[in-house]
Amino acid sequence: MKRTAWIIRIAKTPEGKWRALKPVWSKRFSKPLLTQRALHKGAEIEAPGGHWEIEWYQNGKRQRRRAGPHPADAVKALAKQKLRLQAMDAGIVLADAEPADGKRPLRQAVEEFLAEKKRTNAHKTWIALKQVLELFQRICPRRYLEDIKRADVMDKFVGALQEAGLSDRTVYHRFACLITFLKAHDVRIVTLKDAPRYVQQDIRVYQQSDLDALFAACTPDERLLFKFFLYTGARDGEVSHAEWDDLVQDGQIFLIREKRQWGFKPKGRKERRVRIPDFLASELLVARKTSTSSLISRIPTEIPTAIY
Repeated sequence: MKRTAWIIRIAKTPEGKWRALKPVWSKRFSKPLLTQRALHKGAEIEAPGGHWEIEWYQNGKRQRRRAGPHPADAVKALAKQKLRLQAMDAGIVLADAEPADGKRPLRQAVEEFLAEKKRTNAHKTWIALKQVLELFQRICPRRYLEDIKRADVMDKFVGALQEAGLSDRTVYHRFACLITFLKAHDVRIVTLKDAPRYVQQDIRVYQQSDLDALFAACTPDERLLFKFFLYTGARDGEVSHAEWDDLVQDGQIFLIREKRQWGFKPKGRKERRVRIPDFLASELLVARKTSTSSLISRIPTEIPTAIY
């Protein structure tokens, strides 16, 4: 009997419980289209916030593999799994095929995890996860997720970070990134409580003498940009994506909002308004008149020195 695979929807039911549900397909241009809806107790329900998994039976046991949050991920994963099963039925052993007990290849799990995070997380977060997981794959001797041992994390991974001379806080952060990956795949060999500890240090506040030295070393355009940082309290990403049109009410309010064209989202996914001092608002309005870019961070070098 030939084996096959199918897609299931992992979603929260109206009762508030997570369940494996049968997804609902529709048709578009006579082609099947996977939807976000699922069947529950004989009725169709909306299933937002869940994800898809591929399910099949192997050696009499039900197996599942996470396929990501998007319909296209599930369809591609289903096609790949069907090909694997067909190859196994034909006696062909694939390099990336599932082993007899249904274990998940570490390399494939990392690729799928990073692909999902690239669509759902900030770019800097994705870069941090990518660096951590690439290092872990290099030092981990295991091929499959289920074979990862506690020593692979606590000894090899943490040891590699410490031998690289990283600070305790950086080691803690990268350990936490790895925990995010392992937890997403139900690998519970370590928790964040096992992370190396670090001493929380007080943040040194810049004194006026520090600011004077900084502004004295700046060019006029750099000086105005750092003033914008200082008096708005905005983050690096918020400033680098700030546009002149974000200055409203005669430049006295800085509107921090989503920029879909660059994939930028505000902290906490919430827009907010920041009050700009009158003197800085006036300087920005003068700079805007000579700017050739929509971005405030591209302040022109030719700024009238009179405003300083």
